[in-house]
Amino acid sequence: MRRLIAAASLAAVLLFALFLCGLAATVFALLVETFLFLFLLRFLGGFWLLGWIEADLRLAWILVRSLGPATENGARTEITRNDAPRLHETVDRICTLMSVPPPKRIVLDLGPGAWIRLGTLGGDGGVLGIGHDLLAALSVGETEAVLAHEFGHALRIRRGFRNLLFGAARRCAVLCGRLESEVARRRPHKYEELLPTLVLKGAKPLCSWLHRLLGTASRQDEFVADREAALRFGPQRFGSALRKLENAAWVLGRVSIQERLGRLESGEGYSRWISELVARGELTQAAPSANSGADPYSTHPSLESRLAALADLPREAGPENRIAGLSLVLDPEGLVRRIVENQRAENALLERRDARSYARLVRRSRGIITARPPAWVPWALAAFSLLVMFGPMAAAFNFPDRFPVEGRIWGVVFFAGFGMLILSYYFASRSYREVWTPPIPELRVLFHGDPDRSVPHDFGALEQRFVEELTAMVQSLPNPEKKQRLREQAQVSFANARYLRAYTAGRLLSQFDTKALDALTIMALGSAGLGLAEPSYRWIRHLRLKTGSAGFGAPWADAWANLLLGNAGESVPLLELCLRRRPGQRVVEFLLLDAHRRCGRVETATALWQW
Repeated sequence: MRRLIAAASLAAVLLFALFLCGLAATVFALLVETFLFLFLLRFLGGFWLLGWIEADLRLAWILVRSLGPATENGARTEITRNDAPRLHETVDRICTLMSVPPPKRIVLDLGPGAWIRLGTLGGDGGVLGIGHDLLAALSVGETEAVLAHEFGHALRIRRGFRNLLFGAARRCAVLCGRLESEVARRRPHKYEELLPTLVLKGAKPLCSWLHRLLGTASRQDEFVADREAALRFGPQRFGSALRKLENAAWVLGRVSIQERLGRLESGEGYSRWISELVARGELTQAAPSANSGADPYSTHPSLESRLAALADLPREAGPENRIAGLSLVLDPEGLVRRIVENQRAENALLERRDARSYARLVRRSRGIITARPPAWVPWALAAFSLLVMFGPMAAAFNFPDRFPVEGRIWGVVFFAGFGMLILSYYFASRSYREVWTPPIPELRVLFHGDPDRSVPHDFGALEQRFVEELTAMVQSLPNPEKKQRLREQAQVSFANARYLRAYTAGRLLSQFDTKALDALTIMALGSAGLGLAEPSYRWIRHLRLKTGSAGFGAPWADAWANLLLGNAGESVPLLELCLRRRPGQRVVEFLLLDAHRRCGRVETATALWQW
C-alpha cells in the first residue's frame, strides 16, 4: 500500500507540473503573438495572427478549466424522510451499527448499484446514492448488506488518498479529451498544432498510469468494504446480493431508455415490470461476469474473486428480511418520474449550451467586425456630415452679424464633418443591400429532392442543356435585364428544388459580375443541393464575411445550404435568426425543429413541437 500511495503522489505531482508547464508555454506564446500583431498593425497587417491568438486563448482556458472541480451529472432525485421513512431508518441503524456518521442526503437514480461520496460524509454534503433497479432486484436484507458495503468505504478507506487519486485521474482524462478536440479543431484552420500536441503527448501516458493506479486502489478498497459488510450481515446474504446485482446489470442493460419511458408513461407498473425482468432473467440464464477478465483499469474485481474472498468468513448472521427492497420507498414510481423530469431539465440545459456554442461558431465565422448597417445609414450620415461641414459657413456668410467668423471654431467643425463623411464612406463599404432572396419552398418540395436528378441520365449533358437553354433565353436582352431574368430563373428553380438548374443560372450570372453577392448566394445554395460540399462551404464563408448574415436572404440561404449538406448544428442559429427577422414562417419553424432533432436535442425539439 505504501508503494501505491507513493506512485499516486508522484503521478499527481507530475500532472500538476504538466499543467504549469503547458500554461506557462501558452502564456509565452500569447505574449509573442500579441507583440508581433501590434508590431505588424503599424503597417496595417498581421490580422491573420488573430486566429492564432484566439486558439491559444482557448488552449489556456482548457488548461485552467481542467483544474476545476468535477460537475455532478446524472439523473437522480433526493429521497426525503417523507418519501421513504423506512429507508432513512435503515440507513440510520446501519450507521449506528458501523459507527459512521449518517449522510446528509440520500438520492435515488435509475441504475442497479449504490455509491457514496467520500470526503464530505458527516460534513456539508455527504451523499448516499441508491439505484431504483437495486431496490427492485434485492430484498430488504440484501439491500442492508449492500448499504453496509458502501458505509464500509467510509469506515476503513483512506479518504485523502482516494480523493487525491480520483481527482487527478478525472482531471487528466478531461484534459486529454479537450486537447484532442482542440487539435481536431485547429487542423482544418491550419493553426499551429505543436503546443496542444506536446501537452497531449505528455498527458496521455500520465492518464493511462493514473487510471491503472486508480483501478488497483479501487479493487483493494472493494475487498475491504466487502469484508466489512459480510462480517455484519453474513457472507451468504452479501454474496447473494452481489450475484443478483450482477444479473440485474446484465438483464437491465439490454433495456433501452425509450422502453423504460414508454412503460413508465403507460402506468402499467414500472417497478413491478423491472422486478419481473430481473427475476425472469435470473431463472432463464445466468448473467456472465462483466469483470471476468484481468482488466488493469477496472475499478471493481470480478464476481468470482469477490465471492472467493468471502469464503473463509464466519457464516453466522441474523435472520434475513426477504421482503422486496422497494418496500423501503413509499412511491417508487413517483420518484422515478421525478428522476425523469430532472433528467429532462438537465438535458434541456445542456442542449441550450450546445446550441449557443454553435451560435458563437457562426458569429466568429462572420469576421472580427460583423455589424452590417442598412443601406440608408451611410447616406443619412453623409448628409449630416455635409450639413456640419458647410452649414456654419453658409450661416456666417448670410448672417455675418449673428454668426461672426471664428477661424479655429469653423476649422474644428469642418474637420469633424469631414471625419463623419469618411465614416459614412466606411459604413457604405460595409453596408449590405439585399438584391436577391431565395424562396421558401413547400416542405414536400424540400424533402422530395431535385426532380432533375431523380431520373438516371448524364449529369454533364443535363448541365450543358441547361446552359444552352438559359443562354438562349437571355442572349438578346441588355445586361440589367439579363441579370434580372437569371435571378428569376434561379428563384423558380429553387422554389421547385431544381438545384442543378439554379446552380447553372448562378454560374451564368457570375459571368456578368464576379463580385455579385446574389450570384454567390445562388451558387452556394445550388452546389449544396448537388452535394458539392467543398465549394459550397467556401462560398458560404465568403458570403458570411461579405454580408455579416444581415437581412433575411443571406442567413436563409446559409441555413438551407447547411441543412442540405447535413450540418444541422450550424443551421440552428441561422434559422433562429431568420425567424427573428420574419416571424411566423411555418416551413422555417419546422426546419428548426428538425435541425434540433438531427443534433440529438430531443427536449428542445419536443418543446418546439408542443409550442
